[in-house]
Amino acid sequence: MLQDYATMALPTRAQLESAFAAAVSAADPLDAVARSLTYMDGVVSVGGRAVGTFRPDQITIVGIGKAAPAMADAVAAETGSTAGLVVSPYEAPCAVRLVRGGHPVPTQESLDAGLAIMEVVSGAPDDGLIVAVVSGGGSAAADVLAEAVTLDDLVDVNALMLGSGMPIEDMNEIRAVMSQMKAGGVVEWAGATQVVSLVLSDVVVGGADVVSSGPTIPSDLGTRAQQMMGRWGLADHIPDSVRAAIDGFERSPARYETVVETVGSPAMAADAAADELRAEGFDVQIATFELVGESRTRAVELITASEPGIVWVAAGETTVTLQGTGLGGRSQEAALAAVPALALSGGVFAALGTDGIDGPTDAAGAIVDGATGDEIARKGWDAVAELASNNSNPVLEDVGCVVVTGPTGTNVCDVWMWAKPTAR
Repeated sequence: MLQDYATMALPTRAQLESAFAAAVSAADPLDAVARSLTYMDGVVSVGGRAVGTFRPDQITIVGIGKAAPAMADAVAAETGSTAGLVVSPYEAPCAVRLVRGGHPVPTQESLDAGLAIMEVVSGAPDDGLIVAVVSGGGSAAADVLAEAVTLDDLVDVNALMLGSGMPIEDMNEIRAVMSQMKAGGVVEWAGATQVVSLVLSDVVVGGADVVSSGPTIPSDLGTRAQQMMGRWGLADHIPDSVRAAIDGFERSPARYETVVETVGSPAMAADAAADELRAEGFDVQIATFELVGESRTRAVELITASEPGIVWVAAGETTVTLQGTGLGGRSQEAALAAVPALALSGGVFAALGTDGIDGPTDAAGAIVDGATGDEIARKGWDAVAELASNNSNPVLEDVGCVVVTGPTGTNVCDVWMWAKPTAR
């Protein structure tokens, strides 16, 4: 169980959970869209800029990603339109028709969802407006495959990428080559219809055009796929169809301009967590909004290098290189890796995913402290061996360190918080 270090000027588990709740609230999809989109006297405005005048029956809503159902609800509430389609990895109440796609690897449902989006977008009124709401978690949820690429090919390549430790921005370069939908493909299907993209960003490196592989934002995504294959040593392991697609890939110039607005981001979530901790009286500093790298390595590096007496906050998305067949996720892996460093410093560390789902588990992540190592040993676990097998979840669950929130309906990467006492 977690030790209370409040007397050592460290935040308690309850305070860290409250800070995380503030981070999630700051990225609430309904609020994020409502801040950015207005509809008054028929005029649609985004970020304070008028897009055009449209009747509700001229507006089509298209959503892709984990937070897309709530984002679509906000658009429907503002404009009065419920026409369109939303694709999400999870079932959720939604004013617009919703279908589920695969995650974190694509499924046949993902391909069915991609074709359904193509049909909806192609059938939108030529004099109308498509409001696209896009969040993280959509790259695998919906797709229309490039010529000769099969679902098995797509699944195989995704598995290779997920197991390699490759960051999401590099994965999306390769995903774009295998797809007719990504990097603005949806805009091509829209014909003359205007498109507005409202993006709840979960990316650390890159802009809105790489969130869920940028289905509604034309870009040069995919042009670096060959480079990414070489960088991550995958070139000799991919199917022939994907290799041919990469070799022959050429991005067509965008035919249309689109309006793009980032409505939420990892930075906004981290700032909200920091503000909550400051309100509790702690000295808080932001370490980075661009947290990347191997989960287990970065956790130890940050704890070791951090100045005592300060609560540090970071946001981003680390990676896990799979070495075993255990159960866990990047946040729990970071937490388990942090345990030995905390035993030395008497500190506390929280790693939590704003979507509420860390890997294939029901945990959002975990909070550990200087007493966690002793509790793990008392329960009979070998933390080093379990970490080597990527088996963080059973260990942390057994000692009461996991945090379970359920799906939050948003997704702006992960929030880490940690601190070391000034004295022991």
